[in-house]
This record gives sequence, C-alpha cells and structure tokens, in this order.
Amino acid sequence: MSEYLFNRKVHLAIGPYGGEGILITENYVQFDIDETSDSTINKGTIKVYNLNEDSRTLLENNKTGKELFCKLQVGYATMAEMTELFSGTVTRTRSTKEGKDYISVIELGDGVKEQKNAKIDKSYKGSTANTNILTDVVKSFGLSLGKSDLAPETFQSGMALSGSSKNIMDKLVKKQGMEWHIRAGQIHILKPRGSNGEEAIVLSLDSGMIGAPIKKDDGIEVKALIQPNLHPGRAVKIEAELIKGLYRIRTAKFSGDNKNGPWEVMLTCVEVK
Repeated sequence: MSEYLFNRKVHLAIGPYGGEGILITENYVQFDIDETSDSTINKGTIKVYNLNEDSRTLLENNKTGKELFCKLQVGYATMAEMTELFSGTVTRTRSTKEGKDYISVIELGDGVKEQKNAKIDKSYKGSTANTNILTDVVKSFGLSLGKSDLAPETFQSGMALSGSSKNIMDKLVKKQGMEWHIRAGQIHILKPRGSNGEEAIVLSLDSGMIGAPIKKDDGIEVKALIQPNLHPGRAVKIEAELIKGLYRIRTAKFSGDNKNGPWEVMLTCVEVK
C-alpha cells in the first residue's frame, strides 16, 4: 500500500454553479472532511497555500454573484485517474498570512444548497404509495435517488405536503427507522445497519488499515490510509487479528496533506445485519 503514502496528488476545482472556475493542481493543500450517514450536512475545510491573486480574488470577493461550487479530488502518481473525495457548496472563505505564505481557507458543505432551497407543495388524493411521495421529494431537491431501503407502504387517505423538503424527508424516512444522507448529488436511504449495496472494501494491515480496530459500545472505530471510496454507507470487510467481519461505515473523518502531513481517515462502523 505504499502508493497511499507517497506521491500524493490533490486537485481542487472551484467556480460558480454553471460557470467557469479555476483548477488548482500544484499548490500545497491541506483538508479535513467530516461525513456521516444521517441527514446532517457533510462538511469540509480546505486550506490552499499561495494561490495567485486572481484565484484569491475569486474566493474572497466572488464578483460572479453566484454561489461557488468546490470539488476535491485525490490520487497518486501510480494511478492514472483522480477520484472525487468530496464536493459541495462553498459556505465561507477567508485568507490569512503566515510569514511569507498566503493561506486561503475554504469551508464547504455537501447538500447545503439543496437542503437550504428545496421546498415542496403537493397534494395527494386517495391512497398514495410512499414511493410516489419519495420520488416527488427527491425531485424537489434537484437530486437523484441512490440506494433506498425504504419498504413499500400505502397511505390510505389523502395528504398534503408543504414546506421544507428536508423536514418532510426526515419524517418519511424516520417512520421506518431509516437514515438518509446526501452525497455527491444523490440521496441515499439506508437501514441503520444496512449498506449501500456496493462491494465491500477489505481493510487489513496489508490494504491500508492503520493499527488495530477499537471496539465501541455500538460497533468499532478503525483508522486507515485515505482511499476515496471509504464513505458513510459503504460496507467494509475488517480483517484484523481480534476483529473480523462485515461492517458499515457510519462516519468518516478525512485528514489530508499533499506533502508530508497526515493522509488518513478515521471511521466509525456498525456491524452489518
């Protein structure tokens, strides 16, 4: 797994939604990303060192008048393609100076724009399937539906939905004890101990795991080198000396530095049932 330690590559694309932006590929970058499988907005903080003046102006002044979108990709010299690690709406920017270095700090959230703006106003007459309601709520976010564990259910009497799409989604999903989250343009609805259906990623000392997993009250905590697909909802197959089995990621905290700093993710996981 030495490719996950050396020759790290970070690309950062920033610009207004639907417009032209900038691509940062050579600057020193540090990042911290916090993700969860519930409806809390996933957030990230990215520090970019010594951007040129035009790029700093775009971030600080944003004369386009539009919200800015940011996409963080990671890769390695041994791999041909970069992979998206995180993306979302820029919620705050600021600049500081330390010695000779200008540091641009970018805060962003995945699903911020959609959750803030999404509203629904729709009536249903007679018996209505919850899948039809789900389709309409997802559409109101302007997103697509990924994995959904929501069981089919029919509401016998008519109903009216009006207000925040997030609040309505919370109620629809909570009724069946499910969790939902937004990631990379999709809404996922999962059982508390269910996975998103993608192939499980093996985590062992030979495949990026750092140290030994730690047992917690409701699952385990495990640290690994950054792999772009280790996100909440994904199943991981733990192969450690004392802990083995299939688990689902609930939270992922990424800490990255494209020079010599940390390059790891801390996962909290629950056993898949």
